[in-house]
Amino acid sequence: MTIADPSIQGSLATMLPNDWAVLPQALQQRVIEVELPLACWIYQRVSSQGAFLLGVNGPQGSGKSTTCEALKVMLEHYFGLRVAVISIDDFYLTKQQRRELANTCHPLLATRGVPGTHDTKLAIETLTRLKSSTLHEKVSLPRFNKAADDRFPETQWDDIATPIDVVIFEGWCIGAVPEQDVANAVNSLEAQEDGQCQWRNYVNSALESDYAKLFGLLDALVLFQVDEFSWVLDWRKQQELGNKEKAIQAGSDLSGIMNDAQIERFIMHYERVTNSCQRWLPEKADVLIHLNKERQALAVNWREKP
Repeated sequence: MTIADPSIQGSLATMLPNDWAVLPQALQQRVIEVELPLACWIYQRVSSQGAFLLGVNGPQGSGKSTTCEALKVMLEHYFGLRVAVISIDDFYLTKQQRRELANTCHPLLATRGVPGTHDTKLAIETLTRLKSSTLHEKVSLPRFNKAADDRFPETQWDDIATPIDVVIFEGWCIGAVPEQDVANAVNSLEAQEDGQCQWRNYVNSALESDYAKLFGLLDALVLFQVDEFSWVLDWRKQQELGNKEKAIQAGSDLSGIMNDAQIERFIMHYERVTNSCQRWLPEKADVLIHLNKERQALAVNWREKP
């Protein structure tokens, strides 16, 4: 049986979330041709000495969540492993905490996303408990409500029972490293609203300290590589439509949903660190997945093949 076998494709279609059928064909094909070999690669690295912690980095809208859902299904169904999937987005500081940062450090820190706007202490504590626990206990996983741009109350967090075999930690800046030069603005947002580089230096300082400790917990890193940051805008717009539909179905607050102009401004906050990840992380990544504009995998480079 091969990964192109119809029985595998049919099995995945029934096991993966209900929106599998409406995924773009490129993403469906990527799940079959990339994620299944990746699941085999992960399985080979699982041990009894604690959970294997995999970082997954890719620009916004590149398909990280789909990849992680597919990996979870495959690892649990085909290999009998216990898997936890966590997004760095769920560790965003609350709206009030970011307002306080904006007032005391820089106004741009009111916008979620860049290093410095996450609760790294909570992230380190959560991942450490999942990675090291061999006891039967419950670990609470925080959740962030993007439609309301705020963290869900703790009563709505998800509990997961340990021990766990694999923890998949995904996010657009996973593994990011500080830059040596932040003086030159990469877009109009930096040029017009961070003329003294205060915001950029704050982000860089966060990467040098708290985020280095957080990313130091990783056992391996997967990186989605793209050729153009401009692709991210279209992907992010598609992603926001999905966020809106989910919020409407759930009857959630829609105040955090953005229109196209707001999205264009929003992703400028991410441009510098995204480009830095694309420039510096390929040499650090254990698996490098090169995507085209349609999010098809053009090539997969393995540091150690499955």
